[in-house]
Amino acid sequence: MARGFESEQYETVAIKTLKSGSSAKAKAEFLTEATIMGQFSHPNVIRLIGVVTSSEPVMIISEYMVNGSLDQYLRNADQRGDKVHWEKITEMLYGIASGMKYLTDMGYVHRDLAARNVLLDHELRCKIADFGLSRGVRSEGSSIEPEYTTNGGKIPVRWTAPEAITHRKFTPSSDVWSFGVVIWEVCSFGERPYWDWTNQKVISEVMIGYRLPPPMDCPMGLYRIAQWCWKMERHERPTFTQLLAAFHKYILQPTLIETDPGELPRRVMSQAALNSMNPSYGSVSMPTPPSSAAPMPSLDDFLRQIGLNHVYGKLVSNNIHSVSDLANTSHLDLLACGLISPECSIVRDGLNGRIVTSSGSPGNSSGTLHATTRGTRTTRPREEGFFV
Repeated sequence: MARGFESEQYETVAIKTLKSGSSAKAKAEFLTEATIMGQFSHPNVIRLIGVVTSSEPVMIISEYMVNGSLDQYLRNADQRGDKVHWEKITEMLYGIASGMKYLTDMGYVHRDLAARNVLLDHELRCKIADFGLSRGVRSEGSSIEPEYTTNGGKIPVRWTAPEAITHRKFTPSSDVWSFGVVIWEVCSFGERPYWDWTNQKVISEVMIGYRLPPPMDCPMGLYRIAQWCWKMERHERPTFTQLLAAFHKYILQPTLIETDPGELPRRVMSQAALNSMNPSYGSVSMPTPPSSAAPMPSLDDFLRQIGLNHVYGKLVSNNIHSVSDLANTSHLDLLACGLISPECSIVRDGLNGRIVTSSGSPGNSSGTLHATTRGTRTTRPREEGFFV
């Protein structure tokens, strides 16, 4: 409420409360969301109005969005008798991409981008909300793009990129993957991604290459954009800037939405950037040996040297027939072949010369290679769609 000299003005607001008696840690996490929201000012990001901490319950006050969440709005469109045309769908997706580009430029990853966390105002403008999992990201010296690493916590499996599930490292590219799932949600008018699959089934199927199929009547152009967002290699996914350009083209020429737009331009990276790529994410690059080096061993010999000859059949059955093929296979693709994470790490170390022989020198064809297997952390699914 605002008081003037002759009148009072009221504004409808949304109030999010913290349960009374919550721990100090829960309160701090609750207020972190408000702190993050308070930094944003963009037409496609929800606006923070204020915070109440002087009394219980603690409250976060934000602008009220009369049309609720995007998934519910689309799900109930038929009941209301509303016809949401593809042109409007494209405008909605453009708005979400615009808000996400802003968050990326501000140095944040959302980590929970989903249609349920996109709200609609009276003009059906999309605004990104729910920053409970959002975090600032920073660039490490060896990283291509800024990242946030977590040792635990909940992850919305159906919307989360494979590398974020595997390594718990989140980047703008992992938000792009989530945006691809949002495209699918919107084009299916609020259907649940992966239907009634368990979280474990979603993970295993995505890791071996499964992708959500095009929703009924979905324009080819929109589905192709979703497919770009679901590239297994994160560096091959489009940026939000590229996504904005693609949607803008469709807004200007709506008839193009029914056609396959062709491949988006890939990100251009310098060789230095490629060389510094974190091997946990990208393809493993094998250094070019000097001309005097010994011939490259066969795949069978190489695996025997690093103590992984038992995975030979798995690799060959997935069309990996040489050490060169292996060097161009990503960590996630190795997982899809049936290797476990410690085995992938041993392969990577062997290719990069970090595994030493029994004599203590870098690996070569005459020695026995040794590696230390790293431990893995087990996780368990929760029914509400989060992986904890």
